Amino acid sequence: MLNNKTKLVAFAVTCSLCLGLAACSSSRSAVNSGQDVAENSSPAVKDAATTARIKAALLTEPGLRSFQITVTTIDGVVDLTGTVDTQANRDKAQQVAERFSGVKFVENQLVVSPT
Repeated sequence: MLNNKTKLVAFAVTCSLCLGLAACSSSRSAVNSGQDVAENSSPAVKDAATTARIKAALLTEPGLRSFQITVTTIDGVVDLTGTVDTQANRDKAQQVAERFSGVKFVENQLVVSPT
């Protein structure tokens, strides 16, 4: 038969495991619903979320990550500014920005300056 101390330790471990699993489950839901939260928010929050998603995509896009591209979004209109090395990279940056929901138009003001 188990003594009280062993039962208490077993109970604590079980509770910890349950709480840990619950936390993992809810954090995944929060990540997956992040876009839903932005879409159900004010225009300023939607614009900020769109800007953040585009910046993240540009930083992970091969060929674009080494350039400092500024992204701003106002009422769904995305403005890209900065300098890239080729017309192809200028076009690629615009294509990346256009693929996100909530983007009405992309104002591509990127300057091509070969290095």
